[in-house]
Amino acid sequence: MDICIRPLPDMGERAQDPAALCLVAITSHADLLIYKSFCYDAGAGDSNDVMEAGVGAAERGAAAAAAASGSKVMAETLRAMQTVRFSKQVHDMMLRGLELKKWQDFFGDEPELGDPTREASLTVLRTARLIPLENVNGERGILVAGRHPAVVVFGRGFVRVHPWKLELNEGVRSAARFCSGAASNDIVCIGDKGEGRNMRGMLKICSLPRDLVLDAYWPVRIKQLSCTVHHVCYHPPSGCHVIISSVIDEMDEERKPEGTFEGKVPMLVEERYQLQLLAPYTLDVIDTHVFDYVNGEQALCLQLVHMKNTRNPDFLLPLIAVGTVCARACMRAGMCCTARTRAVITGLGEKLLASTLIPRACAHMQGFVNGESEASRSTGRVYVFELSEVVGEEGLQGRVSFKIKQIFSSADLQDIKAPVTALCQLEGYLLVAQGPNPGMIGGSKLYVYEWVEEKLVGRAFFDAHLYITTLKTIKFFIIFGDVHHSVHLLRWREDIRMLQLLARDPMQLSVYATEFIVMGNQLGIIASDEQRNIQIFIFNPNSPYYRRQQLICQADLHVGTHINKFIRWRMPLRPQLGVRLAAHFVTLDGAFGCVCPLSQKAYQRLLALQTKLETAVPHVAGLNPRTWRLFRPALSMKRRYSKNFLDGNLLGRYIHLDLGLQLQLASALHQSRDVLLGDLYELLVSTQIT
Repeated sequence: MDICIRPLPDMGERAQDPAALCLVAITSHADLLIYKSFCYDAGAGDSNDVMEAGVGAAERGAAAAAAASGSKVMAETLRAMQTVRFSKQVHDMMLRGLELKKWQDFFGDEPELGDPTREASLTVLRTARLIPLENVNGERGILVAGRHPAVVVFGRGFVRVHPWKLELNEGVRSAARFCSGAASNDIVCIGDKGEGRNMRGMLKICSLPRDLVLDAYWPVRIKQLSCTVHHVCYHPPSGCHVIISSVIDEMDEERKPEGTFEGKVPMLVEERYQLQLLAPYTLDVIDTHVFDYVNGEQALCLQLVHMKNTRNPDFLLPLIAVGTVCARACMRAGMCCTARTRAVITGLGEKLLASTLIPRACAHMQGFVNGESEASRSTGRVYVFELSEVVGEEGLQGRVSFKIKQIFSSADLQDIKAPVTALCQLEGYLLVAQGPNPGMIGGSKLYVYEWVEEKLVGRAFFDAHLYITTLKTIKFFIIFGDVHHSVHLLRWREDIRMLQLLARDPMQLSVYATEFIVMGNQLGIIASDEQRNIQIFIFNPNSPYYRRQQLICQADLHVGTHINKFIRWRMPLRPQLGVRLAAHFVTLDGAFGCVCPLSQKAYQRLLALQTKLETAVPHVAGLNPRTWRLFRPALSMKRRYSKNFLDGNLLGRYIHLDLGLQLQLASALHQSRDVLLGDLYELLVSTQIT
């Protein structure tokens, strides 16, 4: 076992206190253990009895000798050490691979593989796996060298463990602090990919960004923008980020209501939306496009789309598409509504606000004011931007600077007669969700636009339902979620330019977010709803549970929080499993999570382990995971529960159980401990974002 004990930072007078220690150890089974010390006070009255009972004969003799020689400092130190206890810290880092041999072979060179003294040489090499790091960019911690290296950071009151990613499949053999005239707080390490002798022993110098905060669950870079950010989009060709933000500003004098006001009048303010371009590396604002705040224009969606170019069909243009709504006319009309109409708008507006993360004023204008006059109708716009290099101007550290250039606006031709609620790309086309609005038959609509001669030309449409909250595509498949009518699956027929309905969920469901999940040749649809649940649907006409144009619910789970965004993420390639796509999600209360597919064998083993853990370990607040994670519908259930989800938080507790209980649970399942830990390791590596 490799052990390293370091004092916690920022202790001040407690720097020499034995209760301010952190113990990091690596066992022979490649398990990373972290312990933090604390003082245990059994009571002031019987402290002497506790000391006599807890100390051995040798320690009592040393204490008596120290007291006889007059060494009060040593006696106080020994007395303090008797009250020190260590508590095990929970973390999400695993050092082992799918097989334990990979960890041992990583520290053995090729000439040592045939050496009979190989075990002795490996023991010497493994002593350098825990490397203390002092004052690296103001941080203190321990570097854990290995095939999957990690850094243990000693924060203020917490111990953080972060993976250290160099290159693909590259590990670290050893590292140390590097100081020179140009770099004073860097790390020098020896990287090793393990693929051949030419790829081994590569010396690298690494540095931490100065604005990176490691004392967090994930490493965080904080950038103050002094505005409210609604949407974020990444532009890979330039490395820039594009955001939709809003600021509260005072209303212009010429736009204020006419008349005189008596007494103190509060300042009249309004929310102004803008499109901002953030520079790579620094995230500084380098360009801004302000929307038409005079007409109350608010941005509802932002997306990077790759459009077909009629001049060069073999090349897709990376463009930025924005959908907005002009709510000024509708907000004026809302002042003249009856009390009953206002109640309907407010009640449904809260639902739309939570599901689409749009301002309350925007939710109040979604076409529920009676009448078809221009005063009661909200309009929408579609903008298309491109990022262009600025010739003759250099950005930070000599890098190229970029600017936002508007190349199309639907307002130049005619405003759309409904708000644009969602958009995305579709096989080189632009798919736009519009509506609802008074006078629109059928509620919302889906339109397919083609980029022809620097403008959008409509090619197809589809009549949807009430309000489309989310829209996603993969190849020629389309899914959209409705605020009341659940999930729909469509197919795009480019040969006849038609949107064809394949299946839908017949249940009533208020959808917040949707995304695709891929496991080999199987395609699934994941959706979150208002009741804090997630469901996975499949389209399989050959299934005995299939009904005409209906999606089959394959799995359901109660998450306990509102999920408002899914992001597709490619999992590591495994030839036996094929292509796999997971779905990372974020919640309205600031949490992160992931939903990923599993193979059938791994699922059966982990399901059996989860069943044992439900009764083998105590749970938070006494909540039984089997009942807490049960699907909770808004209305009565018209189908059976599909309990095919695994609880990753519960399975992760198996890693931090004591060795005896781990072996006991593995024996009850007729499995080995290494097989179960290998499944958990594969699950952890497949969902890491590094």
